[in-house]
Amino acid sequence: MDNVRTVTLGGKPRQVTEPPLGAVRRIVKIYRRLSDAETPHGQRLDLVKRLLGEFFPQQRLGVIGGEEMTEFLNAVPDLCGLEPAKAGAKDDGAKDDGDQAFGAIYAHLAASFGWDYATIDQQVTLRQLRDMADYMKRNPPTHQLVAAYLGYDYQTPEEKLRRFFMQAKARA
Repeated sequence: MDNVRTVTLGGKPRQVTEPPLGAVRRIVKIYRRLSDAETPHGQRLDLVKRLLGEFFPQQRLGVIGGEEMTEFLNAVPDLCGLEPAKAGAKDDGAKDDGDQAFGAIYAHLAASFGWDYATIDQQVTLRQLRDMADYMKRNPPTHQLVAAYLGYDYQTPEEKLRRFFMQAKARA
């Protein structure tokens, strides 16, 4: 499991360890704002500095050339453990920052392993999460097994309303 990458910045090779989920959440927000065409140019330099600060806190990087910066920015998803977008995948246009998805991941890990959010935030990486997900598909946590055994089927309010109208329509 290789979670260390090397990037060249300021003319020097620098090792980058895959950040934990808390840092990935911040990096994704910064990266999205940086790639948004509506972000003013004046804010882009600050965003790049923040992005570099997430990967290289307290380090002086020297003068970073344009080619180095382009390579670094293109490498950010891989450095975070994000998988590349699938060909033909559509962006649904949602501008949310992914907090809802991260919230579901944190809740699942907390319920499954008894970890608190700070532990998840500071110690779990996306690559580790993928390893755990594969394992948990074959070996579901007890709370999921019990819910399946009891026939529990969560429905959103929209699904409940849709089911209500479908049942009413079937009776008519």
